[in-house]
Amino acid sequence: MPQPNAEPDDTGTRPLHDAVDVGNEDLRHFFNIWRLKKAQGNFPHPHSIDLLDFTDQAPRWSIIDVLNQGEGFFVRMCGTETAKVIGADLTGHRLSANVSELPGTAFQNRIAGMFHMVIDTGGPVIFGPLESSLEGREHMILHSICLPFSEDGKTVSRIIHALAVVNAS
Repeated sequence: MPQPNAEPDDTGTRPLHDAVDVGNEDLRHFFNIWRLKKAQGNFPHPHSIDLLDFTDQAPRWSIIDVLNQGEGFFVRMCGTETAKVIGADLTGHRLSANVSELPGTAFQNRIAGMFHMVIDTGGPVIFGPLESSLEGREHMILHSICLPFSEDGKTVSRIIHALAVVNAS
């Protein structure tokens, strides 16, 4: 059962309720478009977002299919910039519920926590700004948002994960 007021977890992942909570301009813009699509129903349909409208941002997106209500995930598309940040292109990979195929334990836990919080709350989730815990990428500050989409309008069937990266000073 969705819990819309879930508390932030130990990685700082938290439900997103308002655009002012999104510190990154690109992510805020995407959230606002998602919110407009959501106004047409409980969740936007996965096909309501056209990647061609976001060619400048799509390299930082991952499109995730939710399998069996969160028992696993399938990476339909991992953007090229996201792949560079995480050190692997996961397009076409099936990920277990604990996302064990991703590099770095802290990163695995953060991503799995984000996906599950989206499913549990039935709403968008945000984390960041947060310093990267991936080896060799500690200079990166990550901002991330996960937005739910639904084939049937009731259950989360797809998640778009958008990433923004800035270099630490």
